[in-house]
Amino acid sequence: MMGQEPHESFTAGIKTVDQLLEALRKGSNQKLEIGLGELKVNCRLISAKEEVNIMVKAKQKALKENPTGLKQEVFEAQQVMRSMISAATTISGAPQLPDAFLDALSSEELSELYDQYISINHTVNPNLQGMSHEEIMGVVQDVKKKSRTSKDLYSYQLQAIGKYFLDVILANLPTVNERG
Repeated sequence: MMGQEPHESFTAGIKTVDQLLEALRKGSNQKLEIGLGELKVNCRLISAKEEVNIMVKAKQKALKENPTGLKQEVFEAQQVMRSMISAATTISGAPQLPDAFLDALSSEELSELYDQYISINHTVNPNLQGMSHEEIMGVVQDVKKKSRTSKDLYSYQLQAIGKYFLDVILANLPTVNERG
């Protein structure tokens, strides 16, 4: 061990991409599972390349199949969420949630499953969770200028912003002794 570079000992014995990903994600005790009510389904993390492909295909599908009356952005977002949940719950080529089931979900149910997946993703990859004070203030300014809305943000960003403002509020509340 002495004299070896840290990266040499880290990758010793690792031969496959799956082994590298497993080593990268070790340390997270988060169970990769999403669900609603009594339904619990195992899921996997989607690679960045797969995520891009899903988004491109979902956008193309939304352009072709958007029923009249629905905002394009809303329909596209639903297609992305549905496709991401489908891919995340397909493990070793076996889909755990059939297309008919995903098609029958309400927008709220689909959104909840997607948010759970995103939350797991950011728990497994904790570097993605943090937002600096400057980033939070930048988002707040964008919202004030109406150049962004909460729908433009990822769930982890909304959580970080909520936590930041809750911490500020709690820090400024008078203590029991100060209230008298």
